[in-house]
Amino acid sequence: MAHDGTVTWIIDDIRDCTPIGSVRGSLYLPAGYIKANGATVQRADYPRLVAWVEAHSLWTDDTSANAGLFGRGDGSTTMIVPNWTDRMAQYAADGIGAAVEAGLPNITGGYDLGFVIGQSGAGVQTTARGALTITNSDTAPLYGGGNNTYRSMVGFDASKSNAVYGKSATVQPAAIKLIPIIRY
Repeated sequence: MAHDGTVTWIIDDIRDCTPIGSVRGSLYLPAGYIKANGATVQRADYPRLVAWVEAHSLWTDDTSANAGLFGRGDGSTTMIVPNWTDRMAQYAADGIGAAVEAGLPNITGGYDLGFVIGQSGAGVQTTARGALTITNSDTAPLYGGGNNTYRSMVGFDASKSNAVYGKSATVQPAAIKLIPIIRY
């Protein structure tokens, strides 16, 4: 901004034609942009960005849950820029600015192997569910006598080996890393 005493001029670098508040990725931090990394900054350094955030009601009190929005900071002199670091953009109809945690759908299954001993002899009963299947089942009697049933269960749950499984209904695609930047 430039002031001549009677008029305030807004001088802008329009070479890339990016409007104020636009977020994009870049291999470097060009002039007129600030990193979208969750940093606390002085509002006075970015007056047009503050006005734009105000005009579009893009403030949040919870920057963890709403990482794509601007934190109020101290409410007057500071603000927190959105934190788009290590995040992919997802187009949505609602929940704009909300953080979505990474994850994979859970994989579960089970294999039930039952030994049944009855009056007509012994046999094997098998059942599979979820991620497991039975490819060969032996139901022939094992031995005769007795009225006891013996069971052994083998299960499978990927989330027990790593908590990333079961946290989402999608899979993270391969990506190229760029610096998330916001035009001010």
